[in-house]
Amino acid sequence: MEDHLTYTQYCGIPGNTIHDAVATVGESIAYAESKNFPFCVLSLDFKNVFDRVSHGYLYKILHGYGNGAPFINGIRHMYEGATSSLQINDH
Repeated sequence: MEDHLTYTQYCGIPGNTIHDAVATVGESIAYAESKNFPFCVLSLDFKNVFDRVSHGYLYKILHGYGNGAPFINGIRHMYEGATSSLQINDH
């Protein structure tokens, strides 16, 4: 798998750990702050949230926390109708 994943992928790359992911986020935040760039970090636990919680409920919660329709619709568009496929040896 590691030949098909980018260096920014933390799961499935030997030697990469969750600590690397946390460090990358921390470094990104520090860089954005040093350059005075607006920055937003969104972390979704796909396995626990998107597999076990109603998406409609999740969108209501996001709205309840003050997220606007463009943001929530962006999340919605990423997941509604999403499909995946597996390619092995060009098949």
